Amino acid sequence: MLAMSVLAVYGQTLGFGFTNYDDPQYVVTNDRVRLGLSFEGLRWAFTTFELSNWHPLTWLSFMLDVEMAGLDPHRFHLTNLLFHLASTLLLFHLLDRATHARWKSAWVAALFAVHPLHVESVAWISERKDVLSALFWFLTMVLWLRWVERPGVLRYALVVGSFALGLLAKPMLVTLPFVLLLFDLWPLGRYRATALGSLVWEKLPLLGLSVISSAMTLIAQRAGVAVGSLDAYPFAARITNAVVSYATYLQKTFWPTRLAVLYPHPGSELPIASGLLAALVLIAVCILVARCWRSRPYLAVGWLWYLGTLVPVIGILQVGLQARADRYTYLPLVGVFIMLAWGIPDLLGRLGLLETEGRALTRSGPGSRLLVAGVSATVAAAAWLSYLQCGYWKDPILLFERAIEVTGENPVARYNLASGYYQRNEPGDLERAVAHYEETIRIDPGYAAARNGLAGALMKLGRVEEAIARWSELVQIRPRSKAVLCNLCGALSQVGRPSEAEKRCLEVLRINPQTACAHYNLGLVYLQQERILEAESHLEAAVRVEPLDTDSRLSLGVVFIRQNRFDEAITQFVEVLRLDPSNEIARSNLDRIRRQTAAD
Repeated sequence: MLAMSVLAVYGQTLGFGFTNYDDPQYVVTNDRVRLGLSFEGLRWAFTTFELSNWHPLTWLSFMLDVEMAGLDPHRFHLTNLLFHLASTLLLFHLLDRATHARWKSAWVAALFAVHPLHVESVAWISERKDVLSALFWFLTMVLWLRWVERPGVLRYALVVGSFALGLLAKPMLVTLPFVLLLFDLWPLGRYRATALGSLVWEKLPLLGLSVISSAMTLIAQRAGVAVGSLDAYPFAARITNAVVSYATYLQKTFWPTRLAVLYPHPGSELPIASGLLAALVLIAVCILVARCWRSRPYLAVGWLWYLGTLVPVIGILQVGLQARADRYTYLPLVGVFIMLAWGIPDLLGRLGLLETEGRALTRSGPGSRLLVAGVSATVAAAAWLSYLQCGYWKDPILLFERAIEVTGENPVARYNLASGYYQRNEPGDLERAVAHYEETIRIDPGYAAARNGLAGALMKLGRVEEAIARWSELVQIRPRSKAVLCNLCGALSQVGRPSEAEKRCLEVLRINPQTACAHYNLGLVYLQQERILEAESHLEAAVRVEPLDTDSRLSLGVVFIRQNRFDEAITQFVEVLRLDPSNEIARSNLDRIRRQTAAD
């Protein structure tokens, strides 16, 4: 049932492609990932802070997908689906083994499998870190349970190893030692026979790994300037948003509609009244849980699981532009599901509507039929809503149109919608892209990426002078932006202003000599001026920096043809066809060389 539920909801993702939000940086345009597995890739994965993260195992999993299936998005979606399925089954096994309550455990696992708030983690290729780290989260808990049942050095080493791998996938697992302490309270009940100090002591190696992972994460986020400043997000606004987010996640748990890929952070505009109301809800639940923690410890465990596992992503240390994110609930909601799965049968029993024999439910009585109907309805409703929500991930246009519909004036969603139209490039799409880029700039005049995208769309429409004007304006705002300078250089070269183009490219190379686009554009400028040796030098530099860039290799091949160095030209064109078998320019150049050499 659990496996079929996952496949029924997420099987559709096997026909989806990449989205234009983070997927390019993680996979599509990431040269390290696109090269597949290698010793150099392994070294890079463990030393890079790219995208303000340190998650080497996630990078390696992407490289493995490339190694096995190239840049086929279906393979990446399949891997995400399988990790989610494995986590679902491990969660069921963990709870069933710890509590011996099979159907309650199955209900928790089913909600985890098909809840709409989890769609983002599974359907988004870039969120591989969620599904991969969750797999090791539940595996670590299962191994921990086996160690508790029969302690041993090897079993404990397996726990530590699994936990370390999980942290290498995503640092969200830093709260796992805390959850293991909760499990000691319930369902294991170890606190009755073991002092609290001993329970903490045995988890010190795991706590040590959590500290190391937290430190690496802070270094990565500060290196990438991902941490929001107190000027942009004052501390009072962060606290208010965190409290509202806790309550909003709860509300979305029970009424999971109007979900979006990005909820913009309101900054200081979030009303204090919203924070106070949310705080009252949270305090009320805390009081309820505290009053009955001895008689119903599962409530305390579930509630503290929810509160505690959200701490790293609740926004006190603000990372990114979002107020909250559906993906952040992937592990925390397990705590709420536990409260429901054990609390509702308990409530029905106390009301006399449900009979129990020990830990098992009897199959007679109206309460039993009511419970079965209710469980079936919740899982079916969640699965249907998840199926619908998953459909928005089919392509970027659907995804970001939905985000704008849900969140209103959302510049990031509007920008990505424009980029979706720009990349799809069907009739009328470039005009739509221009309109959405302009709307993005209206909402957020300082959105440099939108200004850059607008100029690119104008360029593609043939409105070259307008594009040059837009890029020239942007250079005044971002004088050291390599991307903008490179684009301006290419446009100036196209309209026959080589001296200006050369000047802009050299500016980029002064900022960073390893900028492939500057070498490429400068090579084209020199090729137009018949400065062949200089063109060759810069195009070779572009290929060295970005060996997977087919445009640089095509131009380098042309330079070799100009010098009658046909063998070297053939090498470049063959490599282009290996990287892009549909490249007709490389194919026609190869045919041209063969005809010419045959004639000679």
